[in-house]
Amino acid sequence: MGSIETRSNAGIVTFQARIRKKGHNLVETFDKKGQAQTWIDDNEFAIDHSLPIPALIERDEYHESFLFKPAMERYLREVSPKKKGKNAEKQDGWDAKPLIDYFGKIPLQDIRRKHVELYMDARKHGTGIFIKKKESKRKGVGVGPSSLRHELSLISDLYNVSRLFWGYDDLLSPEKDVKRPAQPQSRKRVLTGNEAKALLDAAKANKLQPMLYPFILLTLHGAMRPSEVAGLQWDEIGWEQRTLYIPEDRIKTSTQRRVPLTSDAYNLLKKLQKSADPANPNVLLPKEKDVFKTKKPSAYFNRSFKTTTKNAGLVDVTPYTLRHTGGTHMIKEGLDVGTVSKIMGHSNIDQTMKYVHLVDSVKVDAIQVLNGLGTKDDEK
Repeated sequence: MGSIETRSNAGIVTFQARIRKKGHNLVETFDKKGQAQTWIDDNEFAIDHSLPIPALIERDEYHESFLFKPAMERYLREVSPKKKGKNAEKQDGWDAKPLIDYFGKIPLQDIRRKHVELYMDARKHGTGIFIKKKESKRKGVGVGPSSLRHELSLISDLYNVSRLFWGYDDLLSPEKDVKRPAQPQSRKRVLTGNEAKALLDAAKANKLQPMLYPFILLTLHGAMRPSEVAGLQWDEIGWEQRTLYIPEDRIKTSTQRRVPLTSDAYNLLKKLQKSADPANPNVLLPKEKDVFKTKKPSAYFNRSFKTTTKNAGLVDVTPYTLRHTGGTHMIKEGLDVGTVSKIMGHSNIDQTMKYVHLVDSVKVDAIQVLNGLGTKDDEK
């Protein structure tokens, strides 16, 4: 455990920090008590998590200028903003936070494979510093494989950029030989026609959130991302063309697109337009909501959506289920994959093929009606 002793010599007060833990006996003197406590916290954390101990690391120029935290912060400033995709920079920021919390005070060259594996284990199981006080009732619940894969990729890219462009030629990435978690299997819940009707009927009956019904119908009929619908602006509607224009600054893939409107969706928007507030640029959200600054506009409907799905007797349904349902039904009704891919705004057609596979499973079930044809006697 760490301790701080206050010392006075000729009127000058200093603070001696000492750590006796797991065979280590570390001592350092500081001018301020806060500095001493920070030194104790950083070194005890490293000891507890089997990381390189800052107090024992030779403080040469290389180490001092290239600790993990300043290196990652430089990456976020110089590299992340240049990445394609609306959310790429934000995603890097989210992925970087737990990495900085864990490795921040450690020089890049001193981080090894075993340290990355210990980090992954702590993240996976929600242990160590990744147990949050406000989530104390959920201790032991960590992050899934997708988050870990994102974070490992960020480590890899940080080391590659450092080696190729920042002059650290001998730097090797510690995650190179780390076994990555398997990519989770895609699980797309798709509503039947009756389920979709039940959900829309329940939304229409929700008087506390009158915009929930339009949110659900537009997401379902456009197979759009929920936040694209929630953040819809009046000037993004092409009335003559009967399309919605989704600009690149409101889209996941940073590729603008136009989404055609079904007659139901068009008529609903016309009805909403008649009662719309001219001072509100948003179609569904209140005027005080700036969709260009809101991280996830669809979160506005989360609570009412959850209540409505329960009232409709549906389980395992999220706003994204509406997008999956729309895409699957277009494939099921015979639209070609290329057209569906463009409507849904997929960056590559492989993403759309997942919906084809969902429909194929339905076909496998449907073909069973031919079972016994020509192989069994006709029933009398």
